[in-house]
Amino acid sequence: MARFVLFSVFFALIILIFALLQLYEYRTYRRWVQRAFPQDRHNVVLIGAWIVLAISNILFILQLIIRGSDSYAQPVMQYTLIYPAGIYFAAVIFGFLILLVKDLLRLLLFWTRHVVRLAKQLSVAGTTSVDPRPSAELSLQRRQLLKISGASAVGIIFGTPLVSAMASPRDYRITRIPISSPNLPSGLHGLTIAQISDVHSGIYMTEEHMMEIVELTNSLHANIVALTGDHVDSSDVQIPSVCSAMSMLKSDYGMYGCLGNHDHFATVEKVSAALQQIGVVMLDNTNRTLSINGEKLSVLGVDDAGNGRSNFARLDDALKRVDPQTFKILLSHRPEFFTHAKKAGIDLTLAGHTHGGQVGIEFWGVNLNPAYLVTNYVRGLFKEDGKHMYVNVGVGMVGVPIRIVRPEITLITLQCAV
Repeated sequence: MARFVLFSVFFALIILIFALLQLYEYRTYRRWVQRAFPQDRHNVVLIGAWIVLAISNILFILQLIIRGSDSYAQPVMQYTLIYPAGIYFAAVIFGFLILLVKDLLRLLLFWTRHVVRLAKQLSVAGTTSVDPRPSAELSLQRRQLLKISGASAVGIIFGTPLVSAMASPRDYRITRIPISSPNLPSGLHGLTIAQISDVHSGIYMTEEHMMEIVELTNSLHANIVALTGDHVDSSDVQIPSVCSAMSMLKSDYGMYGCLGNHDHFATVEKVSAALQQIGVVMLDNTNRTLSINGEKLSVLGVDDAGNGRSNFARLDDALKRVDPQTFKILLSHRPEFFTHAKKAGIDLTLAGHTHGGQVGIEFWGVNLNPAYLVTNYVRGLFKEDGKHMYVNVGVGMVGVPIRIVRPEITLITLQCAV
């Protein structure tokens, strides 16, 4: 009951914020219509906007409702409801950011002009005359310019998410990472680990989508498969499809997984139990010691390392009965846990969670990746104090069906340091 209330409040806040963003954008749109179109056409243009708003918001609310059922996987739902609603949501967020920057620049320009005008008035006696002749032709030209610029802005706001949604969400990249360590026994040289992270089984990741990921992973013929959290997106109904797909994974020495924050949004016990039933060794603050080529390898995992009361990670428990001399690999959904892992002597940490920013880009040398606002461990390989961590950008999507950062499956090859 408490979980139901929590999610109800959460979705109510989402809808409220979404409504406020749309109100802000609609007011801007209405001002543009009043300036760009003759008065007798205002209502016609605004009615069109109201129709778009009504249909889009109905789709958005239906998308939230359908998350609690398994009907989202049907192709007709994907193409007529799920993706249109997701792209509209992305367009609203994108439009808000553009308008916010525009309004902030206008405010800055207004005060700059005000200060300059005041300075001139103080330094020069009298006032300069301004030509007050706004001809009808000039007004028409300005109105035409406003139409073109406004229509272009609307096209960019809706076109960018649409193009991005079609570009790379399923363009999976195989990232091959060699990692050398002086602590690696010679018998483990060349051992390969395939890492899949942030699947997010749900409205943007159906069983059909996951089967493509499984086929790509199996083609790597990895010795070990690591699943580093967020197996589902938000609901128990998303468990069967991810288990059905992941049950087809193949490896020489087993599949190992840890839990992520989104697994806690669903019933985490059910997620863990279901994955264990298909052969995934779920390392919930536990470990397994493997014997490979006469050498020992310790694989550990911690639960989601959130903040405060939501921190379920217990590294001390995960390290119990682990031989300090073995090469140790830790599965931790959140990369920030690397700070604790390297102090505990963990040789290699595998993490995810960040999605690499998902929509992060670099523009003229400026990094516009939102993930860097919350962590320095956004993506890729890190080496600190002689210990390694790889942060996988994941294969799934959250919030919007858009991935500018290409999804990846990682193949890590362990090597003895020369």
